[in-house]
Amino acid sequence: MDVLILHYHLNPGGVTRIVESQVKSISFNNNILPVKVLCGISSGLPMLSNIQIVQDRLMNYVSADISDENLVQNQAEIISLIRSHLTRHTIIHSHNPNLGKNPALTAALYKIAGEGVPVINHYHDFAEDRPANMEFLGRVLPLLTSETAERVIYPALSNYHYIVLNSCDVQRLTDKGINHRQIRFLPNPVPEWGSNLERSQDLREKVCSALGFSASDFLCTYPVRAIQRKNIGEFLLMAVLFAEAANFAITLAPLNPVEIPGYERWKSFCNKNSINVRFEASDRVSFKELIAASDFCITTSIREGFGMVYMEPWLAGTPVIGREISCVIGDLQHSGLRFPRLYEKLEVQTGQGKKDFKDISVDEQENVILNALKDRGIKKEIFQANTFLDTWLNRVPDDLILNNQKIIRQKFSLEEYGKQLLGFYSEISR
Repeated sequence: MDVLILHYHLNPGGVTRIVESQVKSISFNNNILPVKVLCGISSGLPMLSNIQIVQDRLMNYVSADISDENLVQNQAEIISLIRSHLTRHTIIHSHNPNLGKNPALTAALYKIAGEGVPVINHYHDFAEDRPANMEFLGRVLPLLTSETAERVIYPALSNYHYIVLNSCDVQRLTDKGINHRQIRFLPNPVPEWGSNLERSQDLREKVCSALGFSASDFLCTYPVRAIQRKNIGEFLLMAVLFAEAANFAITLAPLNPVEIPGYERWKSFCNKNSINVRFEASDRVSFKELIAASDFCITTSIREGFGMVYMEPWLAGTPVIGREISCVIGDLQHSGLRFPRLYEKLEVQTGQGKKDFKDISVDEQENVILNALKDRGIKKEIFQANTFLDTWLNRVPDDLILNNQKIIRQKFSLEEYGKQLLGFYSEISR
């Protein structure tokens, strides 16, 4: 048995981190299993010892205006490229291949799986959640395969398997008619990085000084790239509601050009209205030190596959508070983790009545934030409508933090991840 890992790139980001963890976890449990990575042209390749990384432009994202002729040619070339790295015993483990980022790759994998090669589709995101991507797939996959997009994205093949990150996605695939034997629920591993960081006053003062904050106030950090689904406006509203007690920072700007205008709009909005939020905080201080120096890590995200943001900060002793995503949190709570400061909705008054903040337009979100900024009465109304805010920044007990750390290290370690992954490979290769 050998494993060929496929992804569009190995640029810094969430899926690349999982590919790294995958390779390391396999090596941790079986250092003789041959593993190769095939990806697009990437910047800043991760350090993966004893692993061959093959880069080819064919694997990269393509734009939706690519010609039909180029797509057909790319599909043929990708099939040849993948076949050149196959043995009689290869398992293909592909990350997000059906996301609509490169339909020629989607069609090529469908063709190769149809020849009997074992294929794992590791879902981190779904094209159905991105209408433009799904439209792209629906338009071109019939051209490339003479099949409907649905049939290509969810093949009825016994050798085509799925890995998903939460139980809701298990149900999503089951509803598509996928046999449950072909679906594996495999939560991401959580890297052990926080234990060697000392949460000291010196570190806190160093970080706050670098960010231009007072060390005497709470430090609340959103450790993400500020893309649309992270619901940045809600984080900014929290910064206004708790401006007298806490400082707020968000770590990274988006890389996707499509996301940048929305991000710049929020930055400009904060600058224009003197909202004291530090953007791109990781440019001023190391990410690890920032998390360890924070009193809380906050998430206002509305959609996650696994939700690493709910997990990592605990290892540095930093509690996670914020918006609950039930599909993600339900699985984590089932593992024994506890999240005492999560909320299901943030109710605000709009021209159309009371609504959850995440469900209103960006224009309406700006109006709510400005009203709370300028009118203490409206700020008070928001607190009255959302009573969890009264205790939201209360101290989280040490024993709860320690218990969460213990569970994460036991159940979400690289070693445990590798055991489950190798078990899945063994089942598939029989």
